[in-house]
Amino acid sequence: MDADCQLHALIERLNDDLELRVGTSADGPAYVGLLNRQYRRQKPGGYFDWRFLACPRPSQLVVAMHGDRLVGSMGGHIFPLTDGRAVLFTVDLLIDQAFRNRGLHHLLEARLEVFGKTHGAVALTCLPNPRGRDAHLSVTGCQLVGEVATLVQRPSSMVRTGSWPASPGCPLGFVRDAACARWRYVANPENRYFRQDLPRDGWVVFKNFRNPVSGAVFTDLVDLDQGRAPDAALLIDAVRAHPEVGASAVLTAWAPAHTARYAAFSRAGFVPQGEPRAFCVRPFAAGHEDLLDFSRWDLAEADSEIF
Repeated sequence: MDADCQLHALIERLNDDLELRVGTSADGPAYVGLLNRQYRRQKPGGYFDWRFLACPRPSQLVVAMHGDRLVGSMGGHIFPLTDGRAVLFTVDLLIDQAFRNRGLHHLLEARLEVFGKTHGAVALTCLPNPRGRDAHLSVTGCQLVGEVATLVQRPSSMVRTGSWPASPGCPLGFVRDAACARWRYVANPENRYFRQDLPRDGWVVFKNFRNPVSGAVFTDLVDLDQGRAPDAALLIDAVRAHPEVGASAVLTAWAPAHTARYAAFSRAGFVPQGEPRAFCVRPFAAGHEDLLDFSRWDLAEADSEIF
């Protein structure tokens, strides 16, 4: 028996008092309770049904049960990429405090990987927060392929420029079609989203967010298509003119540093703030190593489950 098999056997023995199974709607309250005990940002009661049952993509939550008590979870969605492939995007790796340090997360990930491969996923991907980054890297075997900073623009830092530079674009990204948009923005039980049309066929989806710790309010530019608009100022003006925002709003956006959007936002007065989000990838088989090249990826706030 090789070392990996020995480790897996040991972890199974350490957790032989637990049952791993697919979560159902009946597990929703316990799952949300586990989430809300670990994060200040509280999830509503219908969060499970929305995230895993209403999602238009194949989705699954694996739960660990100690008797009738839910003590661990890891979820995943099968998300198509813009080049036609599909990946397993993982969310909500959670372990109850009393059941940590026994390798349970490895068993949850192994069960979820089977689900991903069954649905044609060629890789596992995730965007863990700074607190969960090391756990995801050690559990999933993912590689840290890049980081995405949150860009922030305050009214005092706004610059009347920010043209969209000519760019061939990035060939890799998550598909966000109409069905996904309805689930993500219209049916979302946690956030209220707004869409603002932009000059020259563009649009932006945004939401307002109050930090539960500091009380600060931000307007997150979650998803956008600049259309044929010549510069970022038109986008910013349109958002600030919306009755739900206002001229004094603090705006946030995501853009990898290698993208044209990052350059445009930077010239318009956006600056990185806070800890960046890690983007992690693990191909399941040879032939998909290009997914580890971050320069090929474009990501937005819409791609993270927290926005």
